[in-house]
Amino acid sequence: MASVVTTLLPVAGVFAAERGIVVHPLGGEWWRLLSGNFIYGDIYHSFPNSSAFANTVYLFVALAIVAIFGSGLERRHGPVVVLLVFLVGGAAGMAVATELGGPDLAVGGGNAGGLALLCAWAVPDLLARRRGEDPDSDGLGLIALAALLLAMPLATDVADPLAGVTGGLVGLLLGLPLARLGRASRVGRGSRS
Repeated sequence: MASVVTTLLPVAGVFAAERGIVVHPLGGEWWRLLSGNFIYGDIYHSFPNSSAFANTVYLFVALAIVAIFGSGLERRHGPVVVLLVFLVGGAAGMAVATELGGPDLAVGGGNAGGLALLCAWAVPDLLARRRGEDPDSDGLGLIALAALLLAMPLATDVADPLAGVTGGLVGLLLGLPLARLGRASRVGRGSRS
């Protein structure tokens, strides 16, 4: 919801999308690493070289993935974990993109945070496959959704491939202890029955 509101505010003239988006160099404005995750450029005007349509598609795809995998992760671990995974994955992605990006870099949107949620959610299934078990989820669907979000930089300049890859890696790293925690709690509940 925050992403929709912060994307529509520039259309209403409340503030310019450029005020919250991540730019290179950061210049001490560290808060942009967090705020940039909620801003998808200006969907009414093109920003910076993207069409308004491409920014709107990016918004829809990223928010759909955040909703799907955020709600799945929330059922397992609660809302605080979802917020932390999204913000840590998103901020890390924005930081890497900012450090390695060129002077004209402008990054925004939830591809890093969305991929962090997707990857953190997928870790238990990956571990189950590694143990030789057959998880209930569709691995090809996960790959397709991750590829779609990773491909967003081809459609809009606001999305950044380094941010997305970094967010996914952070999600995998955060997902490991969460998977172990979730497995331990399921085993504990099973032994009390």
